[in-house]
Amino acid sequence: MTKGRNVFTERKAPLPFFLFTTVVRLDREYIENWSLKQDIHILFKTVWVVLTRRGAM
Repeated sequence: MTKGRNVFTERKAPLPFFLFTTVVRLDREYIENWSLKQDIHILFKTVWVVLTRRGAM
């Protein structure tokens, strides 16, 4: 059985409603506008951010 995001983010309280609706909105926007070009762009941006350590806390 997989646990998904809960393995990494054990929350003691549920997400506030406005955060939940934002996550749902972004997920729907991604699904409705999916393209291979966009996925490749996201992949390269992710690799670049990891290699340059930009955005890390």
